[in-house]
Amino acid sequence: MRRISVALFALIVAGLAAADDLLDTRVWTSSEGKSLRATLLRATPTSVSLKVAKTGKRVDIPLERLSEADRVGITAWLKSNPGGLLPPRPPFDWPDRFNGEQQPAVKYVTFDEKREVHIFSAKHFNLLCNTKLSASTVSKCAAVFDSIVGALDSLPLGLNPIPREGEKRYDALLLSSRSLYQQQGGPANSAGVYIPRRNLTMMPYSSLGIVKKGSNWVFDGSRREFGVLIHELTHQTLINRWGFLPVWFHEGIAEYMQAMPYRSGQFLFTNPGAGVSKHIRDGVGKLWKEFPCVRLESLLTIDLRTWNQINGTDRTRSWRNYASAELAIWYFMHVDGSGDGAHFIAWIHEMKTSSRSHKKNWIARKAELTRKHLLRDRSWEELEEEFRKALQGKGLRVIFAR
Repeated sequence: MRRISVALFALIVAGLAAADDLLDTRVWTSSEGKSLRATLLRATPTSVSLKVAKTGKRVDIPLERLSEADRVGITAWLKSNPGGLLPPRPPFDWPDRFNGEQQPAVKYVTFDEKREVHIFSAKHFNLLCNTKLSASTVSKCAAVFDSIVGALDSLPLGLNPIPREGEKRYDALLLSSRSLYQQQGGPANSAGVYIPRRNLTMMPYSSLGIVKKGSNWVFDGSRREFGVLIHELTHQTLINRWGFLPVWFHEGIAEYMQAMPYRSGQFLFTNPGAGVSKHIRDGVGKLWKEFPCVRLESLLTIDLRTWNQINGTDRTRSWRNYASAELAIWYFMHVDGSGDGAHFIAWIHEMKTSSRSHKKNWIARKAELTRKHLLRDRSWEELEEEFRKALQGKGLRVIFAR
């Protein structure tokens, strides 16, 4: 039988104790003896991500640079939490902006002869292009590609869109013509698409405002539109990890992100209510003086198959579905309850836990959690009235209709 020293035994006990309080804001110690008061955001067998208590900034630290007691604590915690992800804890700090890089570094990797694409490597993405774009053009693409990941990660929802160690990077295929886009499976009348089975976002250059001038492909200075790209990238960064959440969540948050002002790597979240109201008014809202929002009971219980059937047969109802989902996301994140998104966050993460433990009765469990966290003893009519008043305060008049 192997014996351990008293000192090592004490260290293991200390590590287990540290594992118990990892969810709290605490003092972390480096291998050199320096200390930092911070909260754990996520952990892997080789690193930790911490939110610094004093500044709120996130720092990533290799595990080897932590004290032995902290390393033992992380190792013990990971045994029962192999994903290494933590749900957010209050207070929930909503950012007023996310500042990404305006000209991120992008590396040219190779030309893939089999797929006939040039491959560029950005921070979170592999960008695949059928023509060799200039470094400046690719960098401008990468600014929005990487910023959407960072912006989603900055929201206090605990969505964790950044690929973890060992996970495949995101792929995006950009094509120089609409005919090539359609040959690759792009829908005929679409500006871009995310294909879940290939985990691939695909867009023609024209949807990004990239045009050919002489022998070069460059951004058209008079037109640069990233809305569709932001929508599709939101799907790509969330669907694999959060695919169990209902379709209204995924389409609503993609529309919400599309509604937030974006420029050169920066997303503005200073007035999200005004952002989504303007997005609705500028889009489908121009068809109606009062936007006919889908009844919330129908919206929050719709399944993916029905959603897709409506998309293919009823364009007007499809528009209403997307816009209604966007408004619901805004309401539950910024208005409901005390306005900090606490109930919505609790719903997301209890849905995550239940998706693993309630597979046999998942439909009933989803309905139960919606009643528990989103309805909270209100009738659907009472919820709709609160919803309507909140939107009226943001300059959008809505009625509820089937």
